[in-house]
Amino acid sequence: MKAKRFNRTLVCVLLAAVSLGWVFCSPVVAGDAVLEAVPANSIFCVRLNNFDYTLGQLDMFLAGASPMGVSMMARMQLANMLGDPMLQGIDTTGSFAIFGTAVTKETAGAEPDMLVTALLPVKDYQQFVSLSPNVGQADDSGVSKITIRPMMAMPTDPNAPPPPSKILLCTKAGQFAMVGPEKKRAQLVELAKSISSGHDSMAKKVDADQAKLAAEMPMWAYADIEQVNKAFGPLIEKAFTEAEQGPMGMGCAPGQPPMENFGEIMKVYLDMIKAFLQQGKYASISVKPEPSVLRIKETLAAKPDTEMAKLLTADPTLPKENKLVAQLGDGAAITVAAKVDKASMEKLSKLGMSFMKAAGTNDPNATDEMAKWERLCTDSVDSMGQVLAFSLKANPGAKPPFAVEYIVEIKDKEKYDKVFNESTQLMKTGGFAQMYKNMGIETSFDVERGVGEYNGITIDSAKLAMKVADTNSPEAQMIQAMYGEGFEYRMAHLNGLYLVAVGGDPDANIRKMIDSVKAGADKQSGAEITAAMTLLGGPKDADFVGTFNYIRLMAMVTGFAPMPMPIPFDQIPTKSNIAFAGKADNGKLVADIAVPKEHIMEISTGMQMLMQQQMQQQQMQQDSQEQLQ
Repeated sequence: MKAKRFNRTLVCVLLAAVSLGWVFCSPVVAGDAVLEAVPANSIFCVRLNNFDYTLGQLDMFLAGASPMGVSMMARMQLANMLGDPMLQGIDTTGSFAIFGTAVTKETAGAEPDMLVTALLPVKDYQQFVSLSPNVGQADDSGVSKITIRPMMAMPTDPNAPPPPSKILLCTKAGQFAMVGPEKKRAQLVELAKSISSGHDSMAKKVDADQAKLAAEMPMWAYADIEQVNKAFGPLIEKAFTEAEQGPMGMGCAPGQPPMENFGEIMKVYLDMIKAFLQQGKYASISVKPEPSVLRIKETLAAKPDTEMAKLLTADPTLPKENKLVAQLGDGAAITVAAKVDKASMEKLSKLGMSFMKAAGTNDPNATDEMAKWERLCTDSVDSMGQVLAFSLKANPGAKPPFAVEYIVEIKDKEKYDKVFNESTQLMKTGGFAQMYKNMGIETSFDVERGVGEYNGITIDSAKLAMKVADTNSPEAQMIQAMYGEGFEYRMAHLNGLYLVAVGGDPDANIRKMIDSVKAGADKQSGAEITAAMTLLGGPKDADFVGTFNYIRLMAMVTGFAPMPMPIPFDQIPTKSNIAFAGKADNGKLVADIAVPKEHIMEISTGMQMLMQQQMQQQQMQQDSQEQLQ
């Protein structure tokens, strides 16, 4: 949150990491033609196999939610490009791919560039050329021009000239027709020769599990983080340097002083991104559409023996199952039950401290205070157990328009309480409050012990309030509209667990949580998390599991708006959720996501409500104009 009004905003685009793409194919066989064709130094690769079958499956999944089938749109695009509605020259049961490679700079200091090309599966290249009217005859270098005429559309101006045709280039590359931009002809010819004559390919570089996914899953996308860093790392660093040293001081409007310590904050961000790019190995997404569910697998891998690899390797002593999964109830926008890897959590906590240090004041006592915060973070993590659970619910019409419930297993209650007391005091008197004051925001965090008791359990309370110094400023009005008088907390210790309820009706919520924990072994998991676990195949040993409900989340987000939004998301019935689960092991984080068709249909209902409301409003405006006339 920023308290100063800025007339200028700079958005630093850090990384266009992975362009989504998809694959389907038969079981892995020796000699994967696509991976053999794609160069090993590719920045990314997007793959789709068995065009007809995969997009047919996607059509079945989207049936009822999308007015036009994906396969029809895709075929129309291909047909328009080649000039052949029947796609006679293309093997539509084969594998398609798009990949990008870095282009050598012609001049020193030039911005990095990338050659993006597509591989189209063909049974016979010469037949492909002859059967595709838009593909011209090859020149001496074996390159043909593809003249793509604009698709027919209703003209807005009958006297306007027709839009120009688009030109692409096409040449033979191994078993494929390779299509690329006209402006990069030389690089395209060189790449085609390299593929046809044998080269270092992605097949020799990707891990065995990724090669298997690329061949077996319907859709697959891969980003080589090392190549991303090599191609775009200097550009990213330059963007941060310019943001830090810009002529406006960055983060300020004309006539206003620069945001305090902005440069230090940017350095922390840059260091974090550089570490990710230098230590990351690859990221991938694979997708499998089924008639009733869309299955997604995401993988993030680190280079061996790096700090990132350690973060992506869970403590082997963690429990196999998370006992707090049963505490996740129904009706939430987001739920998560996770295991606590203390080493990783402590590293992430210290990263958070680095941001706080960068945003702090120039007070000479700040160093001593940060040392206290770092010690408290270490003690806090050490006092915790090995599991936690979290739930976020929409609370439309209230301020704030959400309610949070979370449960943390506590190993050392005495140490945890000591950390809580000391950190509360630092929040009141230390640089934390000063940091917000520098941004024009006054904060207060007040704790009251023993405000109530329920079933023999003592309940504590706390309140976090924020107030902007300039009460007439847009920032003050925004904070008031979003958070009202602040956040109300209720906390309780029970059976080695720390229970916290924030927002909503915290008194009722903390009592409900106490009842749920006291039920113990008799407590049944919520219907929604049970359905999610079933959808994912029961990943009982996952490091984290949870649910995500788009409609409920949007009901919360629209609750922040100062006026009613077009879609009343809180009135849309929903009972299905996107399910996810993940596990970190051996330097890799693998997450599985299941998107049920039912949830897509629920979202589609909301979009239809918006369209109906817009049509009604247009009709009312038209009727009013006719009456005036």
